[in-house]
Amino acid sequence: MRIAIWLGFGLLMLVWTALSWLAATVARWSADALKTGGVPDLSAVQSGLSGVPEPVKQLLGGDMPEAIVATVQWATQWMEPALPWLGSAVGFLVPLVWVGWGLVAILLVVAAVALHLLTQRLKRFPLPRFT
Repeated sequence: MRIAIWLGFGLLMLVWTALSWLAATVARWSADALKTGGVPDLSAVQSGLSGVPEPVKQLLGGDMPEAIVATVQWATQWMEPALPWLGSAVGFLVPLVWVGWGLVAILLVVAAVALHLLTQRLKRFPLPRFT
């Protein structure tokens, strides 16, 4: 049982780390794009996702649907005057993502240790068998 607990912990940590890394990559890319005053050329994004980080390209698969591109174009035009300011404001998200990762990692370790100790304690006191 303890092996299953630690394998589950390792799997959860692996998935949590991958999701946090992806979120930090997207946050960093977004902050850099906003600081320069815009997003990558949307025609390039539509044709091959050239300005998008590699993990996001793999997540999206092929081309982005036209509705998403139209929405991004509309939002970019609407927010264009505030883009440089938003870039510096969004820059704090990358450290915040990793702080959140650390807090959840601590909770997962505490849960795994608690389950480990619980199984050790229950092993000393066998459950009654009803026949």
